[in-house]
Amino acid sequence: MQFSGWDGPDRRDRSGPTRRLACVAGAIGVASARQTRLDRLPCCPQSRDWEFTINRPTKHDHHTVPRFYLNRFANGTKQVIRTTVPDGPSKLVSTKSTTVVKDFYMVETADGTMTDEIEESLSRVENAAAPAISSLVDGSAWPIPPETREAVSAWAAMQYLRTPAARQVSSEIADMSLKLEIAVKGWDGMREALEAVEGRTVSEAEVDEAWELMTDFDDYTLDPHQNDHIFTMDRLFRGTAWQFYGRSWNLIHFQRESLVTTDTPVVLMKPLGQNSQLPIGTATAGGVLVALDRRVGLIMTNDQLGDIQIRGDAPLASSLNQRIVQEARCHIFHHPDDNPLKGLSLPPHREREVEFTDPRQFLPEE
Repeated sequence: MQFSGWDGPDRRDRSGPTRRLACVAGAIGVASARQTRLDRLPCCPQSRDWEFTINRPTKHDHHTVPRFYLNRFANGTKQVIRTTVPDGPSKLVSTKSTTVVKDFYMVETADGTMTDEIEESLSRVENAAAPAISSLVDGSAWPIPPETREAVSAWAAMQYLRTPAARQVSSEIADMSLKLEIAVKGWDGMREALEAVEGRTVSEAEVDEAWELMTDFDDYTLDPHQNDHIFTMDRLFRGTAWQFYGRSWNLIHFQRESLVTTDTPVVLMKPLGQNSQLPIGTATAGGVLVALDRRVGLIMTNDQLGDIQIRGDAPLASSLNQRIVQEARCHIFHHPDDNPLKGLSLPPHREREVEFTDPRQFLPEE
């Protein structure tokens, strides 16, 4: 069972108990679905507003990893080798058709219509980043100019936030937040939520029924409205971009060795000595790794020692590639002439993005 919509009747227009419980889920206190301002996603960390005039057909095929970036790992016909994790197969595919999810960035506006204007905002980020990345790769941008650093920071931040994995993280957090709140507020909290939805005093039998259904935590998941992911991107973008901007940048250039990328190309690296079981975020990561190109890697470190350029070798390429492929959710990409996966361990399929405390332990004892 899935609940969607959060702040009102189920958007799939289910009837009966499921629709009612979707309303209850919103009333219990989990964040309601929010309309995101569509003009707030800028092309760089500076605060800017954009006005859009859309004079084109709506796009429905949305790249979760931009094509300009994938082309940096492609051959002359803009094809890459795509390897499915955990155990293959590998296939030659066009960068035009890979990492495409239908309507992934569509937003529902206040009047109920759907718009792809976020795609325009993402394009601005990409259009600024493409020449900036090229200048880092070819070595012409050294020392790194502020405008280059700004554009690449913005792209890396947005890329980190825009993936299906990031959306799943938000969904899992929302789902568990609801269940924890149900457990903590208990039976009395369920009564309050029901009465808020019904607008009347409810019977103990009605509360018992809702309580039994909504504390069967394995039987349902909360399915947030996809606007919520866009809201999260908007809320976290500038802070994440400035975190990346302020780090020391290590550019690693390879002559013969090659790098891979994945459907989750921005990789957070744990600080040295940190317990492997502890979570990391963009602010606490020891490094932020992204392959800018099949021959150039970027690690944004927190050592504050300044920017450096490094000549990479085969062991370093293998080490970076292993770290990159571990973050792949579905696919790894590399140039058709390269064989960078040799000797690497591919990651297992991820059932979940976040591990939580079991909410059952907070349920009141009977």
